Amino acid sequence: TIAKKTMLSVNTDQRLRELSFGCFEGLSVSDVKKKFPIEWSNYRSVDDYKVPRGEHGREGESAAELTKRAVNIFEELARNHENETIIVVCHGGVLRSWTSNIGLGCLKFPNACISKICATQILVDGRKSSIRWDAETVAETNHLKEIGYVEVINAAEV
Repeated sequence: TIAKKTMLSVNTDQRLRELSFGCFEGLSVSDVKKKFPIEWSNYRSVDDYKVPRGEHGREGESAAELTKRAVNIFEELARNHENETIIVVCHGGVLRSWTSNIGLGCLKFPNACISKICATQILVDGRKSSIRWDAETVAETNHLKEIGYVEVINAAEV
């Protein structure tokens, strides 16, 4: 793991978790379509739809709520670690929401597909009053090929 290789401590933050899918949690797409056909239709067609609470008690989360959460944690990290290099490991949905919000998502990098196992390196010009972000790499997977983990996929072909 990263922590073992770098001898760094690990800090966790619930704000880096994936979108809460409410009553869809733990189900396959085919099961969701069968059990919750109206909710699934709304989820796929209604902008910023919030999936209802599930049996597990977790309320669903809208895309706007995920984006707000992602922006808040990354801005906090930038302010708290000024002039430091940090590693953030999070779900792809969190990263996609955040990078799109700060203008570094698929509109700026149309061939970048943030997948389950990719690296995105963001440079921060962070001051207490404002933060300027710039991308060094987006959706990089060469590190996986180097260790023999997977063939690198050309994002333009996905």
